[in-house]
Amino acid sequence: MTNTQEFAPLSIAVALPAYRRALVERMLQRLLQENGEMSADWYVSHAAEADVTLRLPPDEGADPSASLLAELRRPDGGRETLTIEWPWRPGALLAALQRIARLLRSGAAGSADARDALAWQWLRRWSELALEARGRLLELRMGGQVVALMDARLGYWYAANQVLPDAAQFVTALARDSYSIELGQATPPPLLRPVSIKPLLWQLGVRSGHYGALPALRQRGGLRLKGWPYLAAGGPKAYAELIQKLRGGFNTAASLRDSGLAAAGLVDGFLNACLVCDFFHGETAEPAASAPAPVPVPAGVFAGAQMRPGNEQAVIASIRRSLHAGTP
Repeated sequence: MTNTQEFAPLSIAVALPAYRRALVERMLQRLLQENGEMSADWYVSHAAEADVTLRLPPDEGADPSASLLAELRRPDGGRETLTIEWPWRPGALLAALQRIARLLRSGAAGSADARDALAWQWLRRWSELALEARGRLLELRMGGQVVALMDARLGYWYAANQVLPDAAQFVTALARDSYSIELGQATPPPLLRPVSIKPLLWQLGVRSGHYGALPALRQRGGLRLKGWPYLAAGGPKAYAELIQKLRGGFNTAASLRDSGLAAAGLVDGFLNACLVCDFFHGETAEPAASAPAPVPVPAGVFAGAQMRPGNEQAVIASIRRSLHAGTP
């Protein structure tokens, strides 16, 4: 069970005259919808004690198009006021919200890095249970309620809401409420259609790379891709070289990090994503360096000779006949 209330998004309220408040709130909502990472950090609130409150400057007759004041309420109870210059210009309000989020979460566990750590922790639990499931579904609980059933073997998600969130929204939702993943029932729920969870697992795997390889990955003797990991399309150029290495020859997470093809965090994120999406073959053993060459066997020696219980003498006789060996 993980309780991470500190990851919850920040609230922002608009304290402007009614005819301006609606306009600014719509602008904020559109801004958050168009920027997935920002929507994981912020939500528009009408609470009197929001984390940030937008107000007009105190000057009589101030022009709201020139600036807005942002009153910040820090976690320790302290307050601070920042000026947002020309908030109506494209990108100005977005940049201001990013700066404010850094100020309020400076050194706190709610930062983007901490959410990446939560993604790593969630995937570690997923990969552990995937080995134990043996046909059973995994239950995802949030706030004490089962919100989804997951098939780790096939990579499906069963939930009343068929639309999966992106990684940023998913991790924020996990952080907002306590969550757990446990083994559940074996039968998929009726009336709920399965939805592939692999796109979400891929995103979580990639963003977890800065926290290292998952334990289930480090325990493997070797790594080899089953084919082309389609979810890697559009990713960094280094993915192509990693895929080429993983489709031929013996590789481990350590050897790929040491190869210098990409930064360690990118390599581990790629490997974590491939692991949880089941893009690797099963356990791959390193080929023995001094394995003896196989002893050649004359063609046809075992043709037609099938060992069956109580038929050993007939098989031996068949072998001797094929070798033209006389009876001793």
